[in-house]
Amino acid sequence: MGSIESSLLQIIISPQTPISEAIPILDRAETSLLLLCENDRQLVGTLSCGDIRRAMLRGVSFNEPCLKIADLNPMTASQQISDSEAMHLMNGKGNVSVNHLPLVDEEDRVVNLISRDDRISSDELPLSAVIMAGGFGSRLRPLTDDLPKPLLPIGDRPIMELIIEQLRDVGIKQFYVTLHYLPEKIIKHFGNGSSLGISITYVSEDTPLGTAGALGLLENPDRPLLVINGDIFTKLDFREMWFFHRNHRAL
Repeated sequence: MGSIESSLLQIIISPQTPISEAIPILDRAETSLLLLCENDRQLVGTLSCGDIRRAMLRGVSFNEPCLKIADLNPMTASQQISDSEAMHLMNGKGNVSVNHLPLVDEEDRVVNLISRDDRISSDELPLSAVIMAGGFGSRLRPLTDDLPKPLLPIGDRPIMELIIEQLRDVGIKQFYVTLHYLPEKIIKHFGNGSSLGISITYVSEDTPLGTAGALGLLENPDRPLLVINGDIFTKLDFREMWFFHRNHRAL
C-alpha cells in the first residue's frame, strides 16, 4: 500500500462512526467533507455538512452511524485525471456540481481528494481568450431573431457561459468578446465578467469584419490569444493545448 498524506487520513472515518462523533471531525476539516472508508481506504461514501443538516431536518438520531445519512454514490475519478478533466466532472451538468472529487486507484482505494478552489485559483495561464460573438446566427432563425447565437441555451444555460467557464477553469482570466449583432443582450448577461470570476473587454464591430478583422480592433494584446467562436462546445483540453503550443516554441 502506497503512502498517503496525513491530511487525507484525518478526514477518513469508518462508515459505522456515529454521526455525533463525525460532527467535530467535520468541523475541524478544511475540506467540509469526510470520506467513509472500509479497511484499506475502500471508499464507501462521503459525508458533508449538507448531509448532516438534512439529517437534522429529518429528525435522524445522532447515535446512528454515518452510513445512514451519507452519499453512498459519490462522484470519483482516477488518480491520473488532468486538472481540466477534473473541473469538467466537478462542474457536472446544468446546476448539478460538486466542490470535491475523491481520486481512487485501480482497486477503488482513496488516494487523494481534490477541491474546486484548488483547481480554479492555482495556476492562471499567461493567455487571453477572444470569443467571437458578433455573428447573426442566420442559419438558426427564428431562434436568433431576438437572441444572439452565443446566448442560445444548451440545457438551461447559454452556450457562451459554458465556454467561458471551460476557459476560466483551465486558468484563463482575461477575455475579449467581439460584438455586432444584438450586442446589448450579451453585455447585459455577462457584464464585466466579475460574476464569473473573470474580466471581459468588449470590442464592437460597426460592420462584420470576420475573424482577422475583429482581432485587428484589439489594443496591442500583451500575451498570446486563444480565439474561439461563441458557439463552440467541445471537450478539448485547452490547458494541454497551451502547453503543446509553448513546448513546441510556436509563434
